[in-house]
This record gives sequence, structure tokens and C-alpha cells, in this order.
Amino acid sequence: VPFVQKDIILKARAAGKPVIVATQMLESMISCPTPTRAECSDVANAILDGCDAVMLSGESAVGKYPAECVAMQRRVIEAAEAQPETSAANSHARSSLGVANMRPSDAILSSSATLAEGIGACAIIVFTATGRSAERLVKLRPSVPIIAVCPCLETARWLSLLHGVYAISDPMAQ
Repeated sequence: VPFVQKDIILKARAAGKPVIVATQMLESMISCPTPTRAECSDVANAILDGCDAVMLSGESAVGKYPAECVAMQRRVIEAAEAQPETSAANSHARSSLGVANMRPSDAILSSSATLAEGIGACAIIVFTATGRSAERLVKLRPSVPIIAVCPCLETARWLSLLHGVYAISDPMAQ
């Protein structure tokens, strides 16, 4: 199963499709206040593999420790995202795309990500009517957060599931 999960994540990322890993991530926390090491490892590996989001189900819906479960998952995710190999893998993924094969708009997005990282920017702000520009930017996995401003609340909700995106809905963003 772990190898299949890695393969699915890799193929989805290459196609620019979002990936949500939603298996019994912290199942033991339904009845215990702390997860097993294996569960923490599963969450961290999903992040290191490049998924956009991990999802809890029974742990937070019917478990005895829903707040602790969410807090634990957040800590594991933040620790995994802080690992140098996560940034290195994301930079390699971007460089392997090759600017010569990109559409002009994708080359601009790639250059924006590289520039933001190079100058130590706090974030990349993208204005997007449909969300597509933000989705394409996420595919490049910049190491800085993406702030996506869009006119539609539904689009903002969708974008908030993507890796590193903080979506803002503003009707004036058209």
C-alpha cells in the first residue's frame, strides 16, 4: 500500500491534480489521547510524498479526543514540511518541468516562484478568477505560501485544500 500511495501521489502531482490522503491517519486517537509512532509516520510520509492535504474522519467525528487529534496532525504536518528534503524534492520537481516546454503563463508562474524564493519573499499573491492560476502555481511547489485572491467563495474553499494555499474570497477581485 505505501508504494501504491507514493505512485498515485507522484502521478497526480505530475498531472497537476490535487491529492488528499484520507485513510485512518490517527485511528488510535479515537480512544487514546496519543497516536502510535506508525500513525505519525504515515502522516509525515504522506506530506513528504507531496500530497496536498491529509484528512481525518472518525478520529475527529466520533473520537474522544478530536481537538487533540487535529492539534497532533498539525504538529506532524508542520514538522514534515520543515524537513530540508521536502524543499529539495519540490525544487527538483520544478526544475524537471523545463521552462522550454511550458506555456508562457506557466513560465511566468515558475519564474515568480523562483524569484519569491530567491529574494526571501514571505508569500506569493496570485489573483485568479477561476483558481486555475493558483492550481498551476501549486504544481510548482514553491517554498513560500501562496495567497490566492478570487471573487468566488466556492473557488476559495476549493483552493484552500491545495498545498500551501491561503485563499481569500473578495468579490472585487474580478
